[in-house]
Amino acid sequence: MGDRGLTILGISSEPSRVITAHLRRRPAAYTIAHDRGETADRFAVQALPTIVLVDRAGKVREVFVGLD
Repeated sequence: MGDRGLTILGISSEPSRVITAHLRRRPAAYTIAHDRGETADRFAVQALPTIVLVDRAGKVREVFVGLD
């Protein structure tokens, strides 16, 4: 859905070396960013995984916590 403006960004608080090693074993089709805690704090992440849908204007539209 990238042609319709959807961007997927994974964010991990793991150390960079852990993220890099994981991506070597299991490449992702989207960008993975390293979070030092600011992003998790901003979105009040309490559990993993947490998915936050943010619209083009930067407004949080939906939050999904955990796996079903």
